[in-house]
Amino acid sequence: MSIQAFFQIWQAEQRISSKKSHGCNGCFLGLLILFLSPFLAAIGIAFCCYYAVYIEPNWVRVQRVVIDQPELAKELSGVKIVQLSDIHTIDRVRKLENRMVEVTNALEPDIILITGDFITKREGFEPCMEAISKLKARIGIWGILGNCDTSVSKYQWKQGGKQAGMTMLIDERTSIDMADGKRLWLLGLNNGHNSNDPYLRRLIRGIKSDDAVILMDHDPSNIEIDSMFDIDLVLSGDTHGGQCGLRWIRQFYGWKSKYLSGLYKVKDTYLYVNQGLGWHHKPVRFLCWPEVTLITFVSDGHGTRIKEPEEADEEYRLSRLQIFLKGIWKGIDTTKVSKIVRQEDMRE
Repeated sequence: MSIQAFFQIWQAEQRISSKKSHGCNGCFLGLLILFLSPFLAAIGIAFCCYYAVYIEPNWVRVQRVVIDQPELAKELSGVKIVQLSDIHTIDRVRKLENRMVEVTNALEPDIILITGDFITKREGFEPCMEAISKLKARIGIWGILGNCDTSVSKYQWKQGGKQAGMTMLIDERTSIDMADGKRLWLLGLNNGHNSNDPYLRRLIRGIKSDDAVILMDHDPSNIEIDSMFDIDLVLSGDTHGGQCGLRWIRQFYGWKSKYLSGLYKVKDTYLYVNQGLGWHHKPVRFLCWPEVTLITFVSDGHGTRIKEPEEADEEYRLSRLQIFLKGIWKGIDTTKVSKIVRQEDMRE
């Protein structure tokens, strides 16, 4: 046998040996991954649950919204408006309220508008007013009531708001004289009317067509009626953004709204839906951060993208898995979880 033939046979044997070795390694790695997959999945789920309960609900973020509206831009050039919504104070000032104050004041707003659901229950009234009293705005702070604020009387809201440096607009309006003789009208609707029509007819009466008008209305679903009036911008909350940024999960969570969060336009009226600061029913937020909204106005066509209303999530469109998960979610008693979360807040 020649040296060349021997070398060729040796190379062939090395290739065969190498393939066998790789095949064994591949089988081993495959089995290892298969064995570890349930553990990795469990760790991932546990981390997501911890994140959604303990981390993100206190991770207050600024959402900057630029509205391309020439009339508002003319009246409010250089004015910074901050919107807060759905604070849902429970029974004391938590980390969330402190972060809200810190983040808001750092923006140095001219006007702060709070669109309802200050509290979850009556015990939250005084601590919420304590947090509001720490907010600073150059021109002023105004608020309206949401559906969760009814455990406290309107008189108490008026008095408590005044002491905290906030003016409550309960089916009322006020005007603000801006620079160069410009005027801004703020309208505030109380939540829960069968129809906003008669209240808006009264509030809008006598306002000039070229005046800037901002309406605070807790429930964004009222925009169909609100947009029938000469209102430039409606600020709403209520939805919490669904408390989850993944629609597939949100469908069995129970939040349903055409106007869930973000900037919309209905007829000639802009609507901004703030996804809120606190939580309600379930003490979680996942990819739906507590929001402090900074609103400015331009007339150069470079505004924030306008969203399309979401389609209704009908039951028959859900998969069997989603319906199954929805049933489990509804059956979870979160009272104990909420208690543990509050205890963690107290430790901090």
